[in-house]
Amino acid sequence: MLGGHLDVYSVPFFSNLLLAVRADHREVVVDLRALNFIDSSGLRILENEVTRARRAGRSFRVVNARGQVVTACGLTRLAQGGDQQAGRRGTL
Repeated sequence: MLGGHLDVYSVPFFSNLLLAVRADHREVVVDLRALNFIDSSGLRILENEVTRARRAGRSFRVVNARGQVVTACGLTRLAQGGDQQAGRRGTL
């Protein structure tokens, strides 16, 4: 579960976390319930991961966005929740 902000300052940490999780899981679910702010760099890393997962035949979903985060995600295809493919699940 992500909490706080996903922004230009926290994206490098999140990117490294995604690399580790992606190596071990075919399905990744990112729970945003505790996230209270996301900027364009945060949206970009989530969007890129959706694309990367689709190309690799994996699943990457974003769930439980609230407030400003759901508004920002609603401006992109992240509002669709990503793919729903079977596989081992890693939840962030």
